[in-house]
Amino acid sequence: MRGRLKLWLWELLRSISQVLSVWARGWRYVWKGDCLEPDADLTTSAWVGQASIDGYRWAKIAERVIDSFFWPGHCKSAAERRE
Repeated sequence: MRGRLKLWLWELLRSISQVLSVWARGWRYVWKGDCLEPDADLTTSAWVGQASIDGYRWAKIAERVIDSFFWPGHCKSAAERRE
């Protein structure tokens, strides 16, 4: 049961991350048009990691914050797993 609970919580967190990513990118995509199109399969970590790889300053800052909650390189590895 513990393993199923852990899997369910992880997927729940991932889905929340995907909703947050679509919401944030949607606004930026509509108003500025300078980011990736909204995609429900892209987590916030993968979006920030890709933007950091592309050299966006805001993403490098966000990447440091997100990586501090997980592990160093989390965002970039999430972006690489997506490719």
